[in-house]
Amino acid sequence: MKTRNGFVSNSSSSSFVIMGFKLNDNIINKEKFIKKFNPKAWVSREDPFTDIDDIFHDTLYDCDFGIPGAKCLSDDGPGFIGIVLADISSEDSFLDAKTIEVSDCLGRCEQLRKLLEIEDEPRIYTGTRSC
Repeated sequence: MKTRNGFVSNSSSSSFVIMGFKLNDNIINKEKFIKKFNPKAWVSREDPFTDIDDIFHDTLYDCDFGIPGAKCLSDDGPGFIGIVLADISSEDSFLDAKTIEVSDCLGRCEQLRKLLEIEDEPRIYTGTRSC
């Protein structure tokens, strides 16, 4: 019999495919983003314990942007924003069948790009993240 010593993790993971944009510190203007999508949080930021980065991330990951399939996903890096093409967790036994026209996906990415004033071109990203 083997005995395991040390840290044991029973974490779940999720793999994804997204067409959109890689987030970095300067792709989205945080102040403009919060004012547009969460104005009440912007007003309440005067609390000295409220960090603009926390408000930004909370707003970013909870927003659907009014565009079907648009979402912000994060892995161990900076994260991605775009149209989710596939998202499956380790607890799921299969990937749901889904079809989207390439032109439709590009159109939604263009809407997102204009809405968030992103200069980059959309790309397809894959990744795995902890859930």
